[in-house]
Amino acid sequence: MSLRRGVVHDVRSIEENNYVEEGVTRMSPKRKQKNEDYVPLLMMSEITTSPTKVTTQSSEVAVPFIADLNRAFSQDWLPITMSSKSSPIKKKSLCSFLESFLNKNTCLMVGAITLVLFLATIIIKEEFSSTYRPSPIPHDYSDLQSMYELKIGQGGDDSCTCEDPTEPFSRDEETEGWVSAHDMNKDLIKEGKIMLERNADKEAKQNRNIPFLASENSSSKKFDVVLLGDSIVEEWNARWSGKFVHMSFSRIQKIWNKLFTKKGGGKIDGLALGIAGDRSPNLLWRIQNGEMPDDLQAKVWWVLIGTNDFGARGCSEEVVLMGILRVVEEIRLRRPNDTIVINGILPRTSMSDGRLEGRLSHEQRYIHHLWPSIQVVNKELKRFADKHSDIHYFDASNLFLTQLSNEHYTRDEKIIPTELMSDHHHPTSLGHEIWGKAIVDKVIELSGEDDDDDDDSHEVDTYRQKYHK
Repeated sequence: MSLRRGVVHDVRSIEENNYVEEGVTRMSPKRKQKNEDYVPLLMMSEITTSPTKVTTQSSEVAVPFIADLNRAFSQDWLPITMSSKSSPIKKKSLCSFLESFLNKNTCLMVGAITLVLFLATIIIKEEFSSTYRPSPIPHDYSDLQSMYELKIGQGGDDSCTCEDPTEPFSRDEETEGWVSAHDMNKDLIKEGKIMLERNADKEAKQNRNIPFLASENSSSKKFDVVLLGDSIVEEWNARWSGKFVHMSFSRIQKIWNKLFTKKGGGKIDGLALGIAGDRSPNLLWRIQNGEMPDDLQAKVWWVLIGTNDFGARGCSEEVVLMGILRVVEEIRLRRPNDTIVINGILPRTSMSDGRLEGRLSHEQRYIHHLWPSIQVVNKELKRFADKHSDIHYFDASNLFLTQLSNEHYTRDEKIIPTELMSDHHHPTSLGHEIWGKAIVDKVIELSGEDDDDDDDSHEVDTYRQKYHK
């Protein structure tokens, strides 16, 4: 027996008008004429259906065709129970039937409402997690004059589980290979000093008869810039925690040699000291344990740290700020006459399309976007630098951000393109090149060498031509 698509209603069968013959349930001829719009069917719990037939095992119920639904409800009876022994209860309207149905399914309705409320709670929670807005840092650190003024007890988030940002912290037990990476940085310092001494001796021989250059031989034993930081700095040396892990690092190292070594054609000599995964207390420990020896001299100390304090530890904005300032104050203590540049924390995002804000995936629903927190810290770093003549703030955010636009429209929202940060966190070789050129320009600006370059080069050529004869 085929089953036409429609709404199934459970009914009482009418025993006095039915009869059973050889185990098959049928209607009497008298009732068949009156109920020609119905087909026999069984209890819903006892039905096995297929596209072409219905097999039965028990008592009879009735199913109205969907096309004749109105006619079914207009009959002088409307079955509403699943008992096969009782007489049908007469109803006059669809409303009466629905009222009876709802009364019998109160538990079902309560369950449905509960489910809807639960789903709505999840959606609201996800929406709030994607629109996190950090509070302003309550304490003013812009007038900080000494590391001793930093006290962890005076502020910060009580829920923050980070280590004290004012105390040095080693990762030797936390991360395998960290000590080896630290030792490799100390070896770089030794090699860099040897290179500078050789270059200085070579320049001294060339300039021994040039009075105004002979006095500059001592300054040539200084690096123009020393970068201190985490993985983004370590990548300049084609390493990650002391190991070579990707071919792109080789391209980054070639860019370094071209920009930061005079031997490779660069305008300045630089040194990069970084370890992947380091936080501010880790960099502080490294500075105090061999990565800033007394004989390492630099015109500019360039600091980039803080992103792992957010990402790895989930530190509060105030704790991250205090950690960075503690590193800066340590450098000031050891090199009171040198120039320090604080590189703002670079933009990063967990969004696969590079957007800095937006709805996070289900797996990411318990975290928040870091960019708003990064902006809060960067703003305070700039305020601090503005009040100290020997400290400068460098905002590199716009080097890595772009906006979608055409000739008619520019989108306000900024994104991190994968060409500059493939994982929206670490710069690619192109990102490093753009950032590196900006660093070189800033270092030259701070050194004041660009003003007199043309005059000096002319005088140097004149003296060399004179004594070459």
